[in-house]
This record gives sequence, C-alpha cells and structure tokens, in this order.
Amino acid sequence: MILYRDIKKLYPITRGVEEESLKFESISCISTIKLKKALYIPLEGEKGLFDAIQNGAISSLWDRSINLPKWIPNHFPVFFTDNIDYAVERIIGNYKNKMKQEEWETMTKFFINHNKEEKFDITYEDVRMKKKSLDVVFIEKGGE
Repeated sequence: MILYRDIKKLYPITRGVEEESLKFESISCISTIKLKKALYIPLEGEKGLFDAIQNGAISSLWDRSINLPKWIPNHFPVFFTDNIDYAVERIIGNYKNKMKQEEWETMTKFFINHNKEEKFDITYEDVRMKKKSLDVVFIEKGGE
C-alpha cells in the first residue's frame, strides 16, 4: 500500500497536514468516481480537484506552476510537482518496485483513464502476469 511518506519521498514540497502513516487506498486520475482514501492526480485541473475531494480524495498532487485554488482546506495534503504526467509514471514505477520488496494484505488501487494506459506503462498483460498484481481499473471516457 502506498503511504504518505512514499509520496513525500518523491515529492518533498508539500502543504497541509503531514501524516507519515496516512495510507492511500486508491490513486486516481479520474475525479468523477467514488474514491476511498485517494490520492488524486489532477489531469482535469481545478474542477477535477473539486470533484475528487467531493468523491473521497484525501490528498492531491498539484502542478506547482499553477496556483492552488484558494478554496482548498489548509489541512488538505498537497504534493507539488513540476510535471503531472511524469508524476503518474514515477508513482506507478515506485509502487511496482515496492511490491517486489514487500508483501501487503491491502493493495492500493489505481484508477487510470483508459486513454492513458500505454502512456503510463501499465497494461492488462502486466496486471495479469504479476504474482502480486497491481489493482488497476481502466475506465473508458464516453461522450467526448
């Protein structure tokens, strides 16, 4: 399972509450689905962040070149990055490496837009072949 401290190692510039043992049950780039204790990675900008918080996100990555919305609660943990797309790849890669070294009873679930599947280096084959598999849900966007 991915913890606050795992993300903090990758992205040390933060604001909000710093709780080293905070567990992320899911990581999502999709704001419109119900999330449980999620780290939200905003590929949809400020509107997506608002929706993600409403749907259960407890933390977020944020592009530090964009002003953080003033409505974000002061205690809400935010990790700042210079490149959101690279952050997704880095978090997934770090998690795969961590999976090789440790066993967990509960795994972090990833919700990644289907269109980003290849870009973020996760494939259905990769998920099926691993002994300890990543729990990835690919979601088709419709009507766009």
